Amino acid sequence: MRRIFPVAVVALMALSPRAKLDLIFQPGLTSKDEVSEISGRGVGMDVVRASIEQIGGRVELDNAPGKGLRIAIHVPLTLSIISAIVVGSGKQRFAIPRQSIEEIVTERGEAIRIDVLGGTQVATVRERRMPLLALANLLGIERGPRSDQHGGSQMLVIVGVSEGSYALAVDTVLDNEELVIKPASPAVMTTGLYAGQTLPDSGLPMLLLDCAGMASVAGLNFNRDAGQGFDEAEEAAEAPGVPALLFNDLDGMRRAVPLAAVDRVEQVSGEQVRFAAGRFRLAIDGRILPLAAQGEIEGRHRLNVLRLKDDMAEVSYAIDEALDIIILPRDISPAREAGPVAGVMLIDGEQVELLDVLWVFDEHADREVEDDAPLCLISGDQDGWMASFVRPLLESAGYRVTAHLAAGETAAVVLSSEDAPTPADASAPVVRLRRRRAAKAGDDSIYRYDRAGLLSALEARVAGKAGR
Repeated sequence: MRRIFPVAVVALMALSPRAKLDLIFQPGLTSKDEVSEISGRGVGMDVVRASIEQIGGRVELDNAPGKGLRIAIHVPLTLSIISAIVVGSGKQRFAIPRQSIEEIVTERGEAIRIDVLGGTQVATVRERRMPLLALANLLGIERGPRSDQHGGSQMLVIVGVSEGSYALAVDTVLDNEELVIKPASPAVMTTGLYAGQTLPDSGLPMLLLDCAGMASVAGLNFNRDAGQGFDEAEEAAEAPGVPALLFNDLDGMRRAVPLAAVDRVEQVSGEQVRFAAGRFRLAIDGRILPLAAQGEIEGRHRLNVLRLKDDMAEVSYAIDEALDIIILPRDISPAREAGPVAGVMLIDGEQVELLDVLWVFDEHADREVEDDAPLCLISGDQDGWMASFVRPLLESAGYRVTAHLAAGETAAVVLSSEDAPTPADASAPVVRLRRRRAAKAGDDSIYRYDRAGLLSALEARVAGKAGR
């Protein structure tokens, strides 16, 4: 006996998993059989999503059958100041909330392809297919000359909204700024294309684009069946692999670094870079960061730098140009010896080196003194020589240094001059510094300019105390 399904049931079964989840946001949808005073009217999640998108946020659903439904609500941390990417289209500039941007790529190479399916432009980014929206066409403005920096190719800003992701084609990507946002005039806001206006450092008023509003106005369809390829984005997102940033290095080599280690990519002035205290350092955000590089830094007026972070340290790494976001292949040939390169891999037929993040942090990160590091007490420093010259050496070697013990503190070792009286803390081993290079018979003091000898003596005294 053939079973006949109602039309609505058949249509529901034809929907993709993402489209089925999005039914939650349809006005009038309810799971109740009867309407009461407090439920059954189908007014709820559609209002929630509309309210969140009005403030620049989005709602994401993640359903795991048998486990439950996770609802993630993304809202701006503040409605007055946001981090935004400034883009150019024609002769005009616009801001896009940084939290809505997944990545920015250039339209070039085999990894990026533009097609037309059913009269709609589609961008394929590393086998991930999504709708393509040209900002100039949507806003009705004249296209400008494309940036020479990227070989005349347009830039694709991959934007994420609650329904899915789409590619926004712009002429140029100009800057990253923290912007103060306020509502625009009612006539502008009612278009559904803008989320507000701002006055950047240039002094020229600029509009903030509403990413969800642009998708709605353009009529983008994120729920086409798999035959047209739009659901491939979800499969690509679930594919295993480690994302990495592909870049051109200062020495001309093409390298990649795991994206998890990259906090941001910034352009800085050459005046912010100085060779000081034995290494290149970058002054940025009121701080001084060690600057690693493979290639010439001096003589450059502008530099692109990677801000690399782990849980405890931050290092900047100078590069020539950031290129793309890639997925690291499984096959990586390891380097034969430790150094700045961890290995080499094949990306689109080209040999690309993998930057060794562990080496970069080990060689360049400033060493911080741990709270439980051995405490060294400086005693008898009448002229301040040890505080001025020896203390920086000890702290860089991982010791905590003090001239006076606080209540309850105990020194692991005492550093004293040769003519100073015996320190009050006699329970701690003592290392004495002498002014003469040669030692007298039976003298176990250390010549005060012997760095290696001093650190070795301190280590031996601390280890001897700990072993008792």
